[in-house]
Amino acid sequence: MDDGNLSRDNAIRFSTNEFSLEEHYTMIGIFKRKFKLKATKQKHGIGKDGIQQYRLCIAKTSTDILKKIVEPYMHPLFMYKIGL
Repeated sequence: MDDGNLSRDNAIRFSTNEFSLEEHYTMIGIFKRKFKLKATKQKHGIGKDGIQQYRLCIAKTSTDILKKIVEPYMHPLFMYKIGL
């Protein structure tokens, strides 16, 4: 539950650095189809192996939807990560 944060512009970012680019596209599609969330990938440095890393971002236009989905399952200490 701790691998992510709320950006300054209120987008929610997941630390998905170890997933491949193809896996990021798969996750983006799942978020869109199953939950109607707008998700994107962001470049997030180069790994030790020299390969570009990415993180998954939920657009600020979709954060309210995501909050409603995950809030019942989150520990109160982590609510700040989604702006609650």
